Amino acid sequence: MKRLLTIFSIILPITILLGAYIWPESDPTYTIPMLHFYIVSFFTFAAVVVALLIGYTLGEETQPRHRLLVTAFAAMGGIFFVHGITTPGALMLTANPGIRWAAWLTLFIGGLLFALASFDHPDHPLATRQVQVINTFLAVFYALFVITVFFAPQILSTIDSIANPIHAQLVFWMTMVVWGYAAVRFWQIWRQTQDGLDGVMALVSVWFVLATISLHQFPVWHLSWWLYHILLLMSAFTAMFALTRAYEQLRRFSLIRYYMALGLIVTAVLTLLSAYILSTIVAQDLLSASNMEEAVVQARLFG
Repeated sequence: MKRLLTIFSIILPITILLGAYIWPESDPTYTIPMLHFYIVSFFTFAAVVVALLIGYTLGEETQPRHRLLVTAFAAMGGIFFVHGITTPGALMLTANPGIRWAAWLTLFIGGLLFALASFDHPDHPLATRQVQVINTFLAVFYALFVITVFFAPQILSTIDSIANPIHAQLVFWMTMVVWGYAAVRFWQIWRQTQDGLDGVMALVSVWFVLATISLHQFPVWHLSWWLYHILLLMSAFTAMFALTRAYEQLRRFSLIRYYMALGLIVTAVLTLLSAYILSTIVAQDLLSASNMEEAVVQARLFG
């Protein structure tokens, strides 16, 4: 049954992408910016919380490649969260080039971390020190990226204007290479270890090869483009579930930590829901207000 589901999970997105490529008219368009904002913001925040919870719980008792699996999804969730926040019309009135760069880097950084994790071979494991160095460089890079997106987006715009479309193709092929490399390496590791989690990492790498094609080679808002969002979220929760199952025998999972994670996720849901309700009320009042002063007062009262 697992083998059939695995095969189906690969064949279905391939079929969607091939159908969209051969018959572009059959690729429906769903231009829903606000849905994009809410879905991406919530699910990526939840993925980061779950990844950090599992990583903290398992600690140093996991294989280095499995710790880097947690790091990869925490990093991808964090970068993709920036992608959701920079959705035009959501929290920003002007277009921010960070939305495209965040999507690119989500897949590329995740693939790079998976490729590095694949060097943790059963015969030649990575040292803890090496994993710590990777985490340090990643944290610095993420901080610099967030600062650039929100405080100096003109840097990204300048690169876009100078290097387009060469840099887009370069990022595409680099991302394809790292995920393809990771898929082959983890398949080889799985054949040696027969560890189900190594098999999941190989499968996830294949999904991300398809997600990279979806992101880079298909038009925005089309179903073929939405597919990479689905593959990303599906990969995150599949990997986290498999990791938890694989290490549940450690018996280190505390209910307090579960409640903390659940509390953060519920808080995110309530925050997004209240933001939606408030924005709807204020928008209606702005349309019905006789003057701007009245609208401002009403907005302040509702706030």
